[in-house]
Amino acid sequence: MEYLSSTQTGSAHANARTIRARYEKWYIFHDTKREARKLGIPYGFVADPLGPGVERCYALFEYARSLGREIAYMRTYARAVNAEGIRSETDAGLRVIVERAGLDWQTAKTRLNDESWREWAESNRKAMYECGLWGVPSFRYGTVSCWGQDRLWVIEKEISSRRGSYLPRPLTPPGIRFRTTAVHDWL
Repeated sequence: MEYLSSTQTGSAHANARTIRARYEKWYIFHDTKREARKLGIPYGFVADPLGPGVERCYALFEYARSLGREIAYMRTYARAVNAEGIRSETDAGLRVIVERAGLDWQTAKTRLNDESWREWAESNRKAMYECGLWGVPSFRYGTVSCWGQDRLWVIEKEISSRRGSYLPRPLTPPGIRFRTTAVHDWL
């Protein structure tokens, strides 16, 4: 019998994580594209904002909120990175987003080093993990959780069962699985 060394098993686990990360990335892309198509929202020319792009977005969120522009900012950001290929990790790309959202770029630039968002982001991450979830879009109703808009039927079924009988019609109109305050409502 042959045993794998800890180096070999560690490498195998790293490869499995890489494969899962790739699968999840494409799942998110296709899930979002399907829902965007249903709602007539542009999507597909994506400049992946994960990492520095998202961090810069979050750093400016409080500035946008202080002016009552947080929804405009998030809608603009989501459309720019998900439909127009604007790279938010660059000053040039983020400036376009900030100005389209009705914010002042010079003021925004001074707030890019704001790290206060890390506290609420970590709190949200922990709450998701406690529910057995790991990212967006995640949904929870009572003790039932699901991930992905294509699984909202799980939540709908739980709502129906709590009413004591299965609903004679879907909770949502045909062609629309659910209307949430997720990114597609901000676009």
